[in-house]
Amino acid sequence: MKGAFASIRLLLDLDGTTLRNAGREVISRIFDLPLPDANTPGWLSSGILEERGITKEQFWAAWQANEPEIYGRAIPLPGALETLAELKAGGAHIAVVTARRGSAETVTQEWLARYAVPYDAIQFNCDDKLAVAQSLGLNLAIEDDLAHVMHIAQAMPVMLMDSDGRHADAELPAGVHKVAGWHEVPGLIARIQASLVLGA
Repeated sequence: MKGAFASIRLLLDLDGTTLRNAGREVISRIFDLPLPDANTPGWLSSGILEERGITKEQFWAAWQANEPEIYGRAIPLPGALETLAELKAGGAHIAVVTARRGSAETVTQEWLARYAVPYDAIQFNCDDKLAVAQSLGLNLAIEDDLAHVMHIAQAMPVMLMDSDGRHADAELPAGVHKVAGWHEVPGLIARIQASLVLGA
């Protein structure tokens, strides 16, 4: 298997792609909100904060104050650790590219070490993931945020992680490949490699 993924320079997103953080549980506890099912899409965008009179500023202040718990209690998505180990063993270069702020660097790196997540580079504060990908010479991405996916897809193939089905009705351009879970990733990468010349 060694060398099977040697041409891959992967942009790896964390939250919602590689792991499920404890944000729902922590925020629900802090603001006394009903805790939704883990797969409930659009929980925060459904107006629940507004209904309770919770401002975005209050929400983000609570989130940032509780980052060690929110990120420290994260759970890997099924198959993520095994698949990433397979990709790394096959020669892939893996770069963690996350929108998490610098304040989360320590808890993030501790979590990655605890679960032995293989990676070659890590970048925080990434609001423009395409620019980061280009600066690092990446040529394939796996991401769950649709806005990031659409932006990145301008320059490289993207795997859209849709483990909770929230993107079931999304219209996707060529170059975006939806996956329901990590078990689909190695085969999809093999097909992408076979059909496309990935940029350096």
